[in-house]
Amino acid sequence: MNDSKKNIRFLILTLAWPAIIEYALQTVGSYVNYIMVGQLGIQASAIVGLNFEVNFLVKGINMAIGIGILVYIAKAVGEGDYTKIQKGTKQGVLIAIIVGVLEFIVMMLICPILPSWLGADKAIQQNAVQYFLIIYAPILFISINIIIGSMLKAAGDMKTPMYVNVFVNFVNIVLNFLLIYDSHTYGVGKYSIHIIGANLNVIGAAIATSIAAVLGGILMLIGLYKNKTVAPGKLTFMIDKQIIKKFMVVGMPVLFSRIISSFGRVLFTVFIAGLGTTAFAAHSIAFTAESAFYIPVIGFQAAVTTIASITAGEKNQDKLNKITSETVKMTSGIMILMGIILFVFSKQIIQIFTKDLEVITIGSNLLRIVSINEPLFAIYVVLEGIFNGIGKTKIPLKISLISLWCIRVMGTLICLKIFNMGLYSAWICMILDNIVHCILLIYSYKRNQKTLLC
Repeated sequence: MNDSKKNIRFLILTLAWPAIIEYALQTVGSYVNYIMVGQLGIQASAIVGLNFEVNFLVKGINMAIGIGILVYIAKAVGEGDYTKIQKGTKQGVLIAIIVGVLEFIVMMLICPILPSWLGADKAIQQNAVQYFLIIYAPILFISINIIIGSMLKAAGDMKTPMYVNVFVNFVNIVLNFLLIYDSHTYGVGKYSIHIIGANLNVIGAAIATSIAAVLGGILMLIGLYKNKTVAPGKLTFMIDKQIIKKFMVVGMPVLFSRIISSFGRVLFTVFIAGLGTTAFAAHSIAFTAESAFYIPVIGFQAAVTTIASITAGEKNQDKLNKITSETVKMTSGIMILMGIILFVFSKQIIQIFTKDLEVITIGSNLLRIVSINEPLFAIYVVLEGIFNGIGKTKIPLKISLISLWCIRVMGTLICLKIFNMGLYSAWICMILDNIVHCILLIYSYKRNQKTLLC
């Protein structure tokens, strides 16, 4: 394919649409899960909401490692070096297993005290501990799913991760229905259908999530072995220090960025949890609702990270600049539309998740506030994907340190703890963080535009 803008747009869209569908159906699964749990009351919603930032941290670690492996393999694809590709995939699978085992040990140790750390109300702490222990028991399979999914994407295979995660989310929804609620009889025309339910409430949701996670890891591993480009062949349990070092050069700054971002976001969540169960439920629901509107740009980020990595292997700076420009244009236009929808239909969106009038009022106001942020968030996500794809991962790390901690965390601390300004002020700090993050990424790209692939 030549490097015309038309062909580049076609390439981006070809790789983006499976990722968009994958993230869309994952979000639908999260929505359905949250809606089902939300029917149990705001305490159940708050328990699930506590897991948002923990999940962001845990999965973020795996995603960061996955990016390091993706960049190595995708560059090898760009170079046409298939020996290097296979060596990289063997080490990638080994790393996925090691990381998963270590994460299991850590999470089983800290889950009993995690809800208390997060500032959860004492009324929900016991159930929250059970919820955390169950959903993180199969974390080895979560690690395999995410890291191996990155390896497949490095070869341009966006469809296998899509198929796997679509199936996993379907299973999760079905199991939620069977495990959360009591047995019930449904009328369908002249017929009645009796569904046997376990009536396990929020714990049932956790069990459903765990079973789905195990399936996801197994299916993604099978998908890897069916891919002719990145199939690792016979696994080795010997660590190749040179390859691991190359993974780490790219992956460690992403990992540090994720950890720093996650701890910042956890602190942000802790500050908000201190405002009470109603405020925290409104925050969690609004945050979940808004995440659906990120779907297109996250899909484009997955595509552009892969394309940028392959382009880095080709050492084609002009092509990289065109990829960046075209992706920013497409995602910005999409997110302007998303922002308008968020603002106009904010109340109707929140009503999907809860019937509590106070939560609906607060949550809809939060969506209107955040709607102005969407186009800038698109640029921020795309540029972060570009920097990660070409291996310049230290730049997003430095920007995260400045923006997240100085604006979101410190700003929220000052607003809530010193001036008692309430939940809305915390969300304004979050938006300001995204705006500054975007501006700094644009500046960094423009400043280094001619030397990014050097």
